[in-house]
Amino acid sequence: TWTTQSNAKRFHLYTGNEACDLDSVVSAVSLAYLNSQQEQDKTSTEHIPLIPIVSEDLPLRTEITFLFSTLGLDQKLLVFLDQKNLETIKNLHKEKRLILTLCDHNALDGLLVGLDSSVESIVDHHEDSGKLNHVTGDKRIIEPVGSATTLVAEKIISTCPNLLTETFVNFLLGPILVDTVNLDIKLKRATPKDEAVAGHLSALTAKAPTTLFDSLQKAKTDINGLSSSELLRKDYKSWEISGIKYGFSSVMTSLK
Repeated sequence: TWTTQSNAKRFHLYTGNEACDLDSVVSAVSLAYLNSQQEQDKTSTEHIPLIPIVSEDLPLRTEITFLFSTLGLDQKLLVFLDQKNLETIKNLHKEKRLILTLCDHNALDGLLVGLDSSVESIVDHHEDSGKLNHVTGDKRIIEPVGSATTLVAEKIISTCPNLLTETFVNFLLGPILVDTVNLDIKLKRATPKDEAVAGHLSALTAKAPTTLFDSLQKAKTDINGLSSSELLRKDYKSWEISGIKYGFSSVMTSLK
């Protein structure tokens, strides 16, 4: 939970898409960090990465919790889209004190639908939905690269390279490698920009990219620490037909 009881006049939230994968979280957290460091008037705007799920669902994203814990980053500092925070966000929107940046998507989804006028910028690598047309120019960065984090990392490299500690470098490099399957040329997910940015970051860390990629891939499928309830929620799919809601879960098991 966070509070608006601060000296900030406005609150700038950076949020990934509703799926809340590694790329969404890292791109949002990283861009919020960059802009908070570049903010001239610290009392004018508070920059906050918003994780668009309830806090109880974070353990289901095992690759995210793995990356945070491996790099020594405190997950307790993250702000989630719990009911109380959602109410706060909607109130800030009504008061015109809310700024939204969309990372890894270019149209509002889930519980944030309807806050269009608060969206100020977009950083995404998916096809342009054509929505939020008031966001234009350098505020609307939509490029068909392998990872949204590539676009954020490119901005950090060009504007604030002094922020690139080894921890931050590995934090950025993780989702780029995962989304491009370790820059595998055969799969054609990586673009020249992904390769250039990943190459720049790799030169700043002692950790081998393949080692980081392999550990994240392993963590993504590691369900050993999840309870029965969490296992059912991890891959739960739901839909509605004629007013009736349906849903099902799938749970991985070894065939050996």
